[in-house]
Amino acid sequence: NAAMLSDGVLPALAQGRLHPSAAPRALDAVLAALSDAKASWTGAGDVERLTRSVCANACVPTPSGALRRPDELFDPRVRSLRELLDPREHFPAHPFDAGARVEALASLGVRRMLGGEGLVASALSVEKMATSNFDVAAAVARGRALLAHLNALAAATAKGGSELPPPGAVFQRKDDDDDDGAASAGSNS
Repeated sequence: NAAMLSDGVLPALAQGRLHPSAAPRALDAVLAALSDAKASWTGAGDVERLTRSVCANACVPTPSGALRRPDELFDPRVRSLRELLDPREHFPAHPFDAGARVEALASLGVRRMLGGEGLVASALSVEKMATSNFDVAAAVARGRALLAHLNALAAATAKGGSELPPPGAVFQRKDDDDDDGAASAGSNS
């Protein structure tokens, strides 16, 4: 079962040989197989095989219908990430956005920090929203969140010039009424 999933189903999804609508069932099967393998005395090989395949193949559905690798997605439980990124492109689709499923995906590489790629993705999503005239107010709100994040990052590095916040730090605005966009670093939970 693990071999079929890791060597057949997941690569077929990533290569488009299986329709993306099969991804939720396939991913549920993989997560169940991982859970079973972790509970088994002899399952270490299956855990490694499945983990490697999930991480290498675009098999996690997004709300837009696209499939992504876990490391290309962000954890929807982190509020600041939801404010900064396009919810249709950068997060797992329901039901993989909550509970044990999102926890399992987090262990497979779904990101809890923005990082450089996330900053670029946030800026591109602001531009896309602004140029589409779809929802200018949402574009402004996301742009303000991005600027607040960048200001917080700048403030954190300004003291010593080279001191970055600790890994996993998530920046949040003190409150939405701050005119200067001041922010503070906090934990990511």
